[in-house]
Amino acid sequence: MKTAIVKYVHPERIFSQTFCFIASLALILNIILTPEPSTFEVLFTSLLVPILLVQLLFQFPVLNWLLGISLMLISCYMTLAVWSEFSEFQTKTSTAWQLISFGWGLTFTGLAVALGILIQEGKENQTQQAL
Repeated sequence: MKTAIVKYVHPERIFSQTFCFIASLALILNIILTPEPSTFEVLFTSLLVPILLVQLLFQFPVLNWLLGISLMLISCYMTLAVWSEFSEFQTKTSTAWQLISFGWGLTFTGLAVALGILIQEGKENQTQQAL
């Protein structure tokens, strides 16, 4: 017997659903764990979390494209930011190498998720046009 939640699971869009879930959870935890969140943080979270949750459940193609492109741009920007921080070290200590390995690992993971979202959405778009 199938449950009601099964109709909201889209295996062909697993990257997007995973990203929406993790991003929503991270934003909510940021507000909860921050001792005094700023008004901007609360406003940003209260606007973005409902959009991510709607996307998690219903998977609108336009939002998938926007999520993928924005995550890709943010990941590219953060790659350059990590490189900038790394280049500020006068001597390349173990702390500098930890910064670049962890920072680039995180940003390249975001880039891989963005590419996964865009590739899956492109395949879905081709499949719908073929029908």
